[in-house]
Amino acid sequence: MESLSYSKIKVYSITCFIINKYNLKLLSTLYKEYLLNKITKKQYIFILLLCESYKRKNVHQYTLLYKFIDNYIVNHNTKFFNKLIFH
Repeated sequence: MESLSYSKIKVYSITCFIINKYNLKLLSTLYKEYLLNKITKKQYIFILLLCESYKRKNVHQYTLLYKFIDNYIVNHNTKFFNKLIFH
């Protein structure tokens, strides 16, 4: 398991939120498995809590990072899918 920095938590939670926003079930399942292999269960629960908080008030919605992840998942979800499977 890796130690989490603020930036990793931010990227993981935004990615999780965007995947759920587009209702990509298979990608969501693969991403969950990917995260659980990298972080602890408690850390994963924390990321899920952040995702839920973004539904109420998304403070990252207009940031460059959010737009980049959103664009990548929308336009390159096959590459992302392959990374999750073969990583």
